[in-house]
Amino acid sequence: MAVRDSRSAGVRLVVLDGPDSGREFPLAGAIAIAIGRDDTAGIVIEDDQVSRRHALVTVFEDGARVNDLNSTNGTWVNGARIALPHPLLEGDELRVGGTRLRLLIA
Repeated sequence: MAVRDSRSAGVRLVVLDGPDSGREFPLAGAIAIAIGRDDTAGIVIEDDQVSRRHALVTVFEDGARVNDLNSTNGTWVNGARIALPHPLLEGDELRVGGTRLRLLIA
């Protein structure tokens, strides 16, 4: 479930590849949004390699931060596995399971 705020009007995640390829997830107004296979996640990814509660994205006006939630396959930013909260900037690639997403700010 996403917590809403008036910030971040143009921030979104776009699925580059994986089972949900082509989908866009607007993060407009979100403070924090979970990514996972669980239908209670704000961003539900239909990828068997994604944990039920995989990662948490915290959104800011000019970007975001991602935290791995002890997922089985890890969370990756620009090809590097993260162990600590990591910033996401315009154009950065986030990978959860076999799904790659790009952060866009319009």
